[in-house]
Amino acid sequence: MSGISVSCMHVPESESERAHVLRTQIPASERGMVRSCYFAFLGFIVAVLYNLFGSLVALCAMGQGSGRLPAFFLAAVYVSAGVPGAWILW
Repeated sequence: MSGISVSCMHVPESESERAHVLRTQIPASERGMVRSCYFAFLGFIVAVLYNLFGSLVALCAMGQGSGRLPAFFLAAVYVSAGVPGAWILW
């Protein structure tokens, strides 16, 4: 941040869900927990993308006849449904 503090935000009522000042909304005693949850979510995204990459490499290296195609599609579904689902549930 640039060190500018804004005491009053002029946000329309329809946009009030998007405009958050987290320093004032999250108590200081719980900021570490929120930060840990955020990094756990980022770690989940990295792990799922790594799973997709590994499935793609196994599919390309061993070919489609080795039974790796369903594993790749399962990893793709896990990425496409798991990441948005985890965001919604969080």
